[in-house]
Amino acid sequence: MNAPASNTIKVMLVDDNPDYRSVVELAFADEDDIDLISQFGTLEIAIRSFYQSRLEKYSGLDFA
Repeated sequence: MNAPASNTIKVMLVDDNPDYRSVVELAFADEDDIDLISQFGTLEIAIRSFYQSRLEKYSGLDFA
């Protein structure tokens, strides 16, 4: 993947077909303004990962 630029579109790819995900990954690899940041096979795992990555930025004191 290319290095992300300041105005890069960040994409989380969710599809249950690994072959399709590979094709999309190859297509995005040539795009300078698209950064494929993660891939998941199920929506449940994608959502869990998304929220977990957001919560890791905060400590318990930030919510008090």
